[in-house]
Amino acid sequence: MPKHRLLPLLARLSSFSLVAALAACATGRTVIDLPVPPPSQTSVETVQAVRIRTVSDDRVFQDAPRVPSVPSLEEPLAKSTADTRAHAVARKRNGFGMAQGDVILSGRADVRDVMRANAAVALSSAGYRIDEGDVSALDVDVHVREFWLWLQPGVMVATIRSRIVADVSIGQMAPVTVAAETDQPGQIFSQEASTKAVQVAVEAWRKQASATLAAVGRK
Repeated sequence: MPKHRLLPLLARLSSFSLVAALAACATGRTVIDLPVPPPSQTSVETVQAVRIRTVSDDRVFQDAPRVPSVPSLEEPLAKSTADTRAHAVARKRNGFGMAQGDVILSGRADVRDVMRANAAVALSSAGYRIDEGDVSALDVDVHVREFWLWLQPGVMVATIRSRIVADVSIGQMAPVTVAAETDQPGQIFSQEASTKAVQVAVEAWRKQASATLAAVGRK
């Protein structure tokens, strides 16, 4: 084959191989591990002890939702398990918005475990002292209403969006809603991209929770 015809053919084959490789990464189920949040130094002026009593996962999943921000799984909900839903954090989609797979946390921790650990750090940063053994400690309840990431197609670049919303109550105080959203550039939900995206989303919620709970404590 003449060289002037061979080079364009090789270029097309290389492009096809790259697209196929990216598609393979974007389909199916990706399992990720999140790092443990760094401990927070409690202020020496802290006097109020708290203990996290409950963390509930109140998210509602749907089969083939009309909007990508609604939690869903690769398999039909009727065939899924409660454990899978408790670990699910994202749905993969291609550039046209079509679902292609999902992202779940590993067996080491589910969404409730992640939120418990980050709520504890946020409480410490807000000036509370975590002490499970203190009989005078105030009970803290965390109700997770949203915890989801999804791919938002764009004209040139897709965006990985996240939304985490949880109601936090301390003692007899009225619950406060802590919400955080993030936008991160990204094309596919590879294991590396998924881990980074979820970590950024959780960090954003933790910082917002710390500021919100600190303000509540000053009232």
